[in-house]
Amino acid sequence: MPDEINIVFSSHRIEFLASISDWMQQSDLIILEEAPNEMFKKMLKEEISIKEYLEEELFEFPEFSYRFYKILQELYKSGKEILQIEP
Repeated sequence: MPDEINIVFSSHRIEFLASISDWMQQSDLIILEEAPNEMFKKMLKEEISIKEYLEEELFEFPEFSYRFYKILQELYKSGKEILQIEP
């Protein structure tokens, strides 16, 4: 893939997760627009569960967030770098 940057904005709707996942699979680096949380890497590494991670923060869309973080765990396992950046 040539060097390029894709910026993807999406609503927090479960039906968009498949498309979002496809975009992220094509990327080496995934940057999330969310405040950094020290538990995030532990969740990606499955040292803590997604449920435990979600309990640490207040998420407006818990079902979307759970499924989204499940996708992120799989992407992390496949070697993708995933960062949180303060909005």
